[in-house]
Amino acid sequence: MKKIRQLIWGQQCLRALLLIVTASAASAQTMPDDIFAAPLVTIKDLNARKTGLDRRVRLRGALITIMESRTLILHDGSGAAAVLAGDPASASPEVAGRGVPLPPMQPGDVIEAAGEVVDQTDYNAKFLGMVRCHARVVGRGAVPEPEEVSLETFLAYRDEARWVTFEAVVHAWMLQASAMTYAAGDDRTWTTVSVRSPDLAAFPKNLFGARLRFTGLATGLAINFRGADMIVPGPAFVELVKPGRDSPFGAPFHPASEIAAGRAPKGEPVSTKGVLVGQERTVLYIRGEDASLCVSLQQPWARPGNPPGIAYADCGPLPALKIGDELEVSGHQFTTERYEPFDLASASVRVTGHRENIEPVETTLARIAAGGHTSDLVKVRARLLSLQAAREKEGKWRATLLLASEGRRMTAVHQSAAPHSFETLNEGDDVIIQAVVDRATSTSPRLLWILKPSDVESLGVSFEVVTRRLRLWGGIALAVFGILGGWVLLLRRTQLRQARMTAELKTAKDAAQASERRWKLLFEQSPLSVQIFAPDGRTKLFNDAWRRLFRLSDEQGLAFNVLQAPDLIESGAVNHIRRAFEGKVVQVPPVPFPVPGDPPETRWIGGLLYPLKNEAGEISEVVVIHHDITEMKRAEQAMLEINQTLEKRVNERTGELQRAQSELRRALEQERELGELKSRFVTMVSHEFRTPLGIIMSAVELLQHYSDRLPEDEKKRQLQEIQSSTKHMGGLMEQVLLLGRAEAGKLTCKPAPLDLAAFAERVIDETQSITSGKCRVTLDTEAVPASSNVDESLLRHILSNLVANAVKYSPEGSEVTLRVRCRGPQAVFEVSDRGIGIPEKDRARLFEAFHRCSNVGDTPGTGLGLVIVKRCVELHGGSIEVASEPGLGSTFTVRIPILN
Repeated sequence: MKKIRQLIWGQQCLRALLLIVTASAASAQTMPDDIFAAPLVTIKDLNARKTGLDRRVRLRGALITIMESRTLILHDGSGAAAVLAGDPASASPEVAGRGVPLPPMQPGDVIEAAGEVVDQTDYNAKFLGMVRCHARVVGRGAVPEPEEVSLETFLAYRDEARWVTFEAVVHAWMLQASAMTYAAGDDRTWTTVSVRSPDLAAFPKNLFGARLRFTGLATGLAINFRGADMIVPGPAFVELVKPGRDSPFGAPFHPASEIAAGRAPKGEPVSTKGVLVGQERTVLYIRGEDASLCVSLQQPWARPGNPPGIAYADCGPLPALKIGDELEVSGHQFTTERYEPFDLASASVRVTGHRENIEPVETTLARIAAGGHTSDLVKVRARLLSLQAAREKEGKWRATLLLASEGRRMTAVHQSAAPHSFETLNEGDDVIIQAVVDRATSTSPRLLWILKPSDVESLGVSFEVVTRRLRLWGGIALAVFGILGGWVLLLRRTQLRQARMTAELKTAKDAAQASERRWKLLFEQSPLSVQIFAPDGRTKLFNDAWRRLFRLSDEQGLAFNVLQAPDLIESGAVNHIRRAFEGKVVQVPPVPFPVPGDPPETRWIGGLLYPLKNEAGEISEVVVIHHDITEMKRAEQAMLEINQTLEKRVNERTGELQRAQSELRRALEQERELGELKSRFVTMVSHEFRTPLGIIMSAVELLQHYSDRLPEDEKKRQLQEIQSSTKHMGGLMEQVLLLGRAEAGKLTCKPAPLDLAAFAERVIDETQSITSGKCRVTLDTEAVPASSNVDESLLRHILSNLVANAVKYSPEGSEVTLRVRCRGPQAVFEVSDRGIGIPEKDRARLFEAFHRCSNVGDTPGTGLGLVIVKRCVELHGGSIEVASEPGLGSTFTVRIPILN
């Protein structure tokens, strides 16, 4: 595109210079002042001729280019138009008038042109929007870019012109004195393009199959016919995208089966080979090695005497062909509906040999209808159903034969310049037809194309027609004999009918009496309860089953009125009964009805009511058939009770299973806790026993090996180390054994009288002694009785562990407080410190065996003290609570009952 614009620019600059010289030489001519006073219109309205004809109008648009020195191609955003400027020196009616020399202008200039709107039928002028124009430059703009379109969009333009560009593959081309005309297409269709001002000295020879890009004016303004669909201003607007060949027969070869299956490249030239089996004007039927094809030939350019200045590049005049010619074909596959009947279109052909005796394929209509033998020469036998001949619009005659065979129907067609009667053929004849098979399309069915009348041969009347005619005449004869015999029989039957009617009357009377007896028997013996009552509700008749159901005598039954029975009124059944008197069949739902007896009982009884009408159409009585569902109701009640019992048992069993599941989960949880306890015990023992055992071993080795050299003070110190480590391990074992006894349930609470205040002082003294007075421990008592019943051993474990922990985790010199209170029947012990406190995340596991808080650091401990405290508190029936802030200290509160 850049190269095209450069060429356009150079061409237009030269034209502008020529126009400037022309304008200077004709400066004596002046332009009338009222030329540009004409109404301003858009190019879209101009092309659609909404402005009217034979009047002057004015339009304004950007100049694309100047074609043939005085044709301006303009674009105003709504479309493009070619306007022809007037030339006073021209005698042509399109350009004659009040013309003046064009002013200097170049592509991109905003041009205002005023001229006349006319419709010329002349080929050179019919694409023009206006003629006899004056033009002037009124501004500067951009050169409009062409619109990229497809060929289908391009060919759909009507009453408009556009500046467009598209790519197409060249099929053929022709050079005339003023234009180079191309036939080119894509994968869907093809068109013609006229390139103006060609290079007459260089006629191209190698454009077969070349891909060119054309940029020009798409004209949709044709009056009588379309002519050239595109006007290209000059060769500079044609770009070679892909080079071509110097012959149409150099295209890539494809087998006939591949082309018939639609697998050849669409829009690109392809070639194949085959034998000619049929021809209808420019349509060829060719039999290839593995398939047959239908080919539409390209029409060659018209050659009117071959005058000078004209050159052609196409397939040349169509060769004379005959059946059996071996052909080489080059053509294109298109995908639009227009080319659906053809495997190849816009094709060229040449003869490469000849074969004699081309035989048709013998087949049946069923195989052809199933899609076989498309585009091939066939021979079929069928029955002729109809034959019609008609004259078509083009003046040709068309004979249509409707054929049938084996349940299949198909049309065969022959077309000729003169009518042909096929006088040897008659409807109903068996015929043998030799024809080519036309493919089925979206607009026409599959048919047979007869090439010449002699290809249809009659075999005489069809056996099927003969059989049908014999059946028809035989049927007529039988009908005549049947009518005569029927007339005789009719006379005889009339005599017998009277005697038979008398006998039938007697038989009918006897049957009515027997039917009445049977009805009475069925009515009385029916197991169903049946009652008949009048419109006033009075009972007229009932059977024995009704007597047993309602336990009424005949007198009581006849006195029973269904509309006055209190139980039926109360249950709402009377409303259903009244509907039966409206002529409706009514289903009365079961209702409870008291039945007398010994003992009396209530039964659930429903009914189905049928109204009966007399000859006048009035309801004379109603029949009701009762159904007793009492036993069903009893069974439902029993089933309901069984379901309730089963539901209760299921709920009980579900509860038992849930309890068992809960016990199992608790056992598994205890087992898991026991496993964790064992693991933590092993870890604690291995850690806590290692240090004292090391001290003992070290002291023993010193005494064993160096006793004679150690002074007495050192010996005593080593012995004290052994004694202290042994006591430490003994304390650890005592805690473990105590926890084991508590877990095993062997630790019991044995309360005895105890002075709580004095006991608390002893615990403080013992702790001070053990901890070497690390912290000051104070005692605070309030309302403590002189004697309280508690287990001294358990209470010692509780208080000594709490006070020892408070001292252990408090800074040296800080204060620890033990408070003892009595609150009603409980003794309350509070141990407070200002130590490290307990983190929030550790409080949930504070009373688990061997668990130590995350902030204890290197402070020794077993993690058993608080577990022992909790077990001892629980054995007393008491409770323990803890309040703590990390870094500020902790307070443990123990409440145990005083068993006075």
